[in-house]
Amino acid sequence: MQFFDLVDFDEGSLAELTSRLGYKKAFHVGKDIEMIERMQGGGNEKVMKIVQSSNDEVVMKALRQNDVIGAIAANDTISKKALEVLKNNEKLLIIPLSPVVCAEEGARTQKLIRTRLLVRAALMSKARIAIVSMAQCRECLMSTLQMLEVANFLGIEQERAKEALGVLGGAL
Repeated sequence: MQFFDLVDFDEGSLAELTSRLGYKKAFHVGKDIEMIERMQGGGNEKVMKIVQSSNDEVVMKALRQNDVIGAIAANDTISKKALEVLKNNEKLLIIPLSPVVCAEEGARTQKLIRTRLLVRAALMSKARIAIVSMAQCRECLMSTLQMLEVANFLGIEQERAKEALGVLGGAL
């Protein structure tokens, strides 16, 4: 099975490092994929997009567009309506793990609880899940095995976690 990651920094080519960590490719935010926080016209039409907004109306409207592949839950929460739109439009709920693992000690427990609740809601709604690191630096990158273990800890079964780690490549 081939695994893919999404990172939020650009330090040149990460091909060698991501290969050693077990990924076929790491996509870069801003280069391979665009993050949108609100609906606006324009933008690069050839680049796929991910929506991240605390406004459910913005999320649901964006998920109906063809160039949007999924959503990242703002503040680790997403409404049941937005989960339903995700499922019906066959979009991805993207769960970043580096903000959970690399959080400061006081915030880590809170992040873990919120992310676990988010995963539980997504699994109950049968929405498609993509697990990514969204690392903001090289030090926050995790290997595929580490990502699978964190996903298991959050309540995702082993086979479903492997699928969630590889689904991003098919969406892009």
